[in-house]
Amino acid sequence: MTISVPLAESQAQVSDLFPTNGGDQGFGQLELMLLQLIGQLLTKYLSSYGGGSWSGGGTWQPHPQGSSTVPTISSNDAAQAVASDLEQRYGLTPTQAAGVLGNMQQESGMQCNVNQGGRRGAPNGDCSGGAAYGLAQWDGSRKADEIEYARKHGLDPGSLQANIGYMNQELDGPYSKTIRDIKQASTTAEAARVWERDFEQAGTPAMGNRIEYADAFLRKGL
Repeated sequence: MTISVPLAESQAQVSDLFPTNGGDQGFGQLELMLLQLIGQLLTKYLSSYGGGSWSGGGTWQPHPQGSSTVPTISSNDAAQAVASDLEQRYGLTPTQAAGVLGNMQQESGMQCNVNQGGRRGAPNGDCSGGAAYGLAQWDGSRKADEIEYARKHGLDPGSLQANIGYMNQELDGPYSKTIRDIKQASTTAEAARVWERDFEQAGTPAMGNRIEYADAFLRKGL
């Protein structure tokens, strides 16, 4: 989405909008202050579109992370696709991405369409706690939101696109702290712990398994 904000193109136009006292049509300090204030207010208002920056010509361009678009999947292999998404979209290192994969391996065995307990296929209708679904085993309201994300974009909730797209939506929004924290990790163990703490919040973490899986993914070169 691009939002164009018309700005005065010359001092004469601005002077017409804000004429100075005494008939002087010069571009005065008051006008400059008013324009600076308007710019600050516009920036604050438009930041609600997900962050972004001004480009030439007075155009506001939100960062792609601020949207919940369907991701382009680079591989049919779930681990490879997740790692590529995290590295390209958020700038994670292979070590940090491996920490994420170690968690997903523990949660779902890297299966996109698995219900808690092992049954594969469509998500069951239970969105209460303890009836998780997907790569990250979302449950409760997060499971319901993953299903809604898929419906909104015409996807199967158990598809790789829906799983990665919804993960990105969470990382761009309520779980954005996860990215800030995991980018400080220098080992797979640190990355695995951060992802579990900030994103998974598992009832029984079994951190040893998550770290072991993370190390294995890193050795594979993902």
